[in-house]
Amino acid sequence: MKKALYLLYFLLATLLLIYPAEGMAQQTGSGERLSVDLQAGIRTYHRDSLPDGKNIDFLNFLDTGTGWDAFQFIGLTVSLKTSDRWTFTSNLKLYSDFGPGHFGIASQYSFRKACGLFHGGLRGVFGVSKLYINQFNQYHVRNDSGFIADLNPNYRQINLTDLNLGVNPFATLDTRRFHLKLAAGAGINLFIPFSETIVQKQVNGNLKRELRYNTKPGTAIYADAELTARFDLLKSEDLNAGIMLQAGVLFSRRALPYLRETNTWTYENTVSDDIRPAKEWFSRSDVSMGIYLGL
Repeated sequence: MKKALYLLYFLLATLLLIYPAEGMAQQTGSGERLSVDLQAGIRTYHRDSLPDGKNIDFLNFLDTGTGWDAFQFIGLTVSLKTSDRWTFTSNLKLYSDFGPGHFGIASQYSFRKACGLFHGGLRGVFGVSKLYINQFNQYHVRNDSGFIADLNPNYRQINLTDLNLGVNPFATLDTRRFHLKLAAGAGINLFIPFSETIVQKQVNGNLKRELRYNTKPGTAIYADAELTARFDLLKSEDLNAGIMLQAGVLFSRRALPYLRETNTWTYENTVSDDIRPAKEWFSRSDVSMGIYLGL
């Protein structure tokens, strides 16, 4: 169901970009140019896995708890250039299990060429990415002596959704066949809150304890950069096609704060704690290559 929703969002975003763009192209008198990119690559996340503290740090359990999370992906990007100034883009990345891992939209405004082959502009971006938190209950297995740490026998995996909204100034170099674009900027990212429950039982006893975790957005400021290189293998007035390379990085200091409610035996004496783990460096990187077709 979630895979279908991501695909639906991608199609709707593409349509929402195209229809307003038609009106803009008519107003400016410029013809539209449609471009489609198909890429394959790898995305990695890194956040140092810290020693266990007094309270659980969910980001310690990205992927296998090593601090690294890596995904192979296939990416599809649709761009519509409505004039010399405006370009609108939607993109979707599918992970190796063909589950949607990233969805994004962007609007780009290009300045007039400053000199010769160079020009620049501004780009606004919005993205939704998916990460995995795996087996966070192992924190309780290691630290809650005297209790069966988790009565839920299932594999504990949380889909962690990360949102980012930012602005990227960019510069391009365009020759007859070679095109280079560098974008760098900053923005705000946050995690979509989630809830999890751990139920424990005293070893050789009847005492039960329930821990309820309700996370908070964990808003942070990020800096990012992206480099795209394209080479036209075919080029005419109505068609261009070629190969491309793309690489991007994002850095921020992230934490995942949460409210923990502890109920021992009954729900009458709930103890609530507002937990705010220390922020640590968090990074995301993408490297991909592929083909493109422009009409």
